[in-house]
Amino acid sequence: MYSLKNKVLGSLVLISFLLLFSLSSPAYAKEYEISNYDVSLQVSEEGDFLVEERITFHFIEGDFSYAYREVKGNVFTDLEFVSIEGLNVPIRDYELREGRNLRLKWYYDQQGRKEATFVFRYIGRGGLQSIRGENVINWTPTGADWDVPIRDLDVRIRLPWTVEVREIKPAADLVARSGGEYHFHKEYLASGKAYILYLTFPKQVAMTEGKESYWQREDIYYLLVFIFAGLILMIMDLMMREKIQAREGAYASSDLLIYEKALLLNHYDTRSSVMAQLYELAKKGKIKFHSSLKKTPFLGKQAEVTVEILDREGVSRVEEEILNKLAEENRLEKFFQDYRWFSRMDQVLKSFLEEKNFISQKARYSRKRTALSSFLFLLPATAIIIAGAIYSQPLFISLAIALYIISLGRLIKAGLVNILTPEAL
Repeated sequence: MYSLKNKVLGSLVLISFLLLFSLSSPAYAKEYEISNYDVSLQVSEEGDFLVEERITFHFIEGDFSYAYREVKGNVFTDLEFVSIEGLNVPIRDYELREGRNLRLKWYYDQQGRKEATFVFRYIGRGGLQSIRGENVINWTPTGADWDVPIRDLDVRIRLPWTVEVREIKPAADLVARSGGEYHFHKEYLASGKAYILYLTFPKQVAMTEGKESYWQREDIYYLLVFIFAGLILMIMDLMMREKIQAREGAYASSDLLIYEKALLLNHYDTRSSVMAQLYELAKKGKIKFHSSLKKTPFLGKQAEVTVEILDREGVSRVEEEILNKLAEENRLEKFFQDYRWFSRMDQVLKSFLEEKNFISQKARYSRKRTALSSFLFLLPATAIIIAGAIYSQPLFISLAIALYIISLGRLIKAGLVNILTPEAL
């Protein structure tokens, strides 16, 4: 049993480490790379992007006959394909799929060349954004779908206005600026890495107000990793539940009163056990039920059950508590609506079962301790997710979600703790 559990836990840990490694390691088959990537962006006065990409593939080994490029439509209202041409390699044909994203696949003859350069042009409608009274360029010129590294990346942005740019990211990559032109250079970009350019300047053209997003592709990866790690830890925590060993009890189930049996049979539902004891009191001639019909609004009738106390001698402590409550309120409907009294009786009834070793004190403490421990994760998670939202930190939000999952697991674990001893079962 335990060896099987250890094997399962070991497998889960191994899978989680493999997933973490696969998501964080930029593994690729290095058969080719992009040795030069030049992107030119001309912003129109209407806020559209006129884009030209000059891509040079360096073939390391193998034969190649096609290339693929996808432009995401995240920041555009529409995408329009303009052209694709080969500068030193003839293009035989191409396949185009337009929609929310623009997908282009073109075919060419490598003819033993070590390099091939292509020029791809497209128009992104409504690429310029308006956020908080500013015009914003928040753009990924190369996309994030290349599974090979990019070397010698140059991006030139030309604005139709001479304006004061208030914020530039990444500022370290800005190598030249002149009037409305900005030149960015990146010597090396790892495979699958998104290169994001961000510029803000005073509003020159009114665009649809957008909401600034700070989630990038790698942030989604980290979110998935944290969610998976949180689930793994939750499952491991649930599998390592403490098994409560009962003491030898001096009572058997036949020694229990009717309300105690009802409490055990109905998963310690206090209302059911009190109802069972009421019928037991009636059976012993201690109380008597009376049923009557009373008129209700709209000419209706409703049955009402009241209780008459006949005798108090020879009753148990719990029965005395029930009779005292019936003396205050003899209508059963109102009797069962006193939540405070039932809450107090819940503790009284369970304490009797605990004294007779039908409810484990250690198990009750374990359940309470496990439930309270969930707040050790819940409170920091709430603080972290608030900080992540305020300071725009996706990593904080991902960590908070993982903590929430672990906290939920602790609550589930507390609910699964069986406080009944083997004698009760």
